[in-house]
Amino acid sequence: MVVPVAAASVDVTLVSDVRWSFIEMTLRLIASLACASNIRRGDPFFGRACALRFARQLSIEPDATAASYFQALSLITRGDLILPGLRPPGAGLQGDSTFAEVMNRTWSLPAGISHRENFYEISDTFLTLAAITPLLEGITKITGIAHTRKQETDRVAGMARELIKLGQEVVEEEDSLTIIPTSKNCGGARRKRRSKSKPTATTGSQ
Repeated sequence: MVVPVAAASVDVTLVSDVRWSFIEMTLRLIASLACASNIRRGDPFFGRACALRFARQLSIEPDATAASYFQALSLITRGDLILPGLRPPGAGLQGDSTFAEVMNRTWSLPAGISHRENFYEISDTFLTLAAITPLLEGITKITGIAHTRKQETDRVAGMARELIKLGQEVVEEEDSLTIIPTSKNCGGARRKRRSKSKPTATTGSQ
């Protein structure tokens, strides 16, 4: 983010595995404020100093990670949802906007069919799907989450522990969680398909 105001060109080389969605978000934001980059996935960073364009208006997107909670609620309650200002997958800066597609796939699964999702690029939202798995009708496997063990807490172990407290069967591996839902402690709230139409989560451009 400081490259545009640096005194000279800057090279940044990645020495570990980094999720591309966050890099792309940063580069696109820099491009909107200053100078564009043609960096592609797998390339080292090369940035040049340029003048920031502070005179223009910049719309701040709603938090796509926080929006995942409401998208999950829409699925569980079979309700409709409007999220003003949240851009659809691919239209905004945030990779987590693709969680809406995860919810669409989850809804479309026939009852009892196992569900597998790789959350490597949108790992901040894996907790949202994990939290509602006791209300789903099949086994869910969440992968691509090993790096979240090194965040503010071990998110994988923490989620496994809390689901087990709810009476769920959980298989915890280094990079994944497999949740086998049971009716224990769920209060009979398991999602039922009373309608063939799926709930909608509408985004806007305000």
